[in-house]
Amino acid sequence: MTPETTTKATRKGTWTLIVLILIAAAFLGGWIPEWLAARRAAQEAASARVGVAQLESQRDLARLEGKLGLVMYEANRNNFADASTRATDFFNGLTAALQKPAAAAVSKEAELRSILARRDDIGADLARADQAVKQKLADMYVQYDAALQ
Repeated sequence: MTPETTTKATRKGTWTLIVLILIAAAFLGGWIPEWLAARRAAQEAASARVGVAQLESQRDLARLEGKLGLVMYEANRNNFADASTRATDFFNGLTAALQKPAAAAVSKEAELRSILARRDDIGADLARADQAVKQKLADMYVQYDAALQ
């Protein structure tokens, strides 16, 4: 091999290496911003999912407030059988709502759990058609409303 051939081969190899480096740089120059944008979008989507879960939890708790109101309504009409059925629905719904991970976002979760602890007492009073349950339900409604605020 002549020195001139070696120099041409070296130049050709150098240019090939430079071209490969430029191709890699162009690829990375287009890929990195897209990767960063996709990563940012994934983080925003995860944050939105948490927000949606919290809103769904708040919605469920608001619906339960309506159910508790219907328990009070039926008890005030001395319709204790329907009140008992609705109370069971209310307490089952509250149990389910508090078991969801988003329930931790509720500011007064402990108060809601204390309402849930009254389940047996309220159920027994409704089964006995005890007139005192009306006041207990009213107090529980006020406590529930305060817990949602």
